[in-house]
Amino acid sequence: MKPKLYFSEGQYMSWNQIAEDMITNSLKNNDCIQKDMLLSEIEVCQILQISPRTLRKYRHEHFFRYIKLHGRIYFLKVMFYLDLLKLNDESLDY
Repeated sequence: MKPKLYFSEGQYMSWNQIAEDMITNSLKNNDCIQKDMLLSEIEVCQILQISPRTLRKYRHEHFFRYIKLHGRIYFLKVMFYLDLLKLNDESLDY
């Protein structure tokens, strides 16, 4: 079951703009992954206002794509925001 995440239209538009800007900059600069392109688990928990356990559950249910570097879990910002937009769109379909 998909989580019911309720976001304001302002949050939705903000995340959409962030994702678009990051994609545009990455394509323009042909960048490798930089540290500022990553979100830690703690940062994601703060953004979503959820507990680390809930985030782990969401990860295992494949709601958010992530990468593991040196034993730590990170989320690519652009993919995270795109996943949020996708979850928001899916929750509006109900």
